[in-house]
Amino acid sequence: MSRARKRLDLYMPPRIVTATEVAHRLGCSPTSLKKRLPILQAQGFPHYDEALDGYDIQAIEDWLDRRSGIGKDFDPHLDKLEKSLGLS
Repeated sequence: MSRARKRLDLYMPPRIVTATEVAHRLGCSPTSLKKRLPILQAQGFPHYDEALDGYDIQAIEDWLDRRSGIGKDFDPHLDKLEKSLGLS
């Protein structure tokens, strides 16, 4: 088999996930997530994407990072440096 035709068997987890998968990632039940969703979305939690029929797990991970303070958006020193260098 030629290299061009060789298939790579790489597993790539789906980026769009169900509400049940989101709940499990957040450590709660789907019922609990459904109850908390309006509050979470008011705080910037990513919305359900009707066109893709699910939630973008990377957007959720990014939201969690920002919320916990480990995301770029919550580092005032880095933000100030980037602004002073004209990077943002």
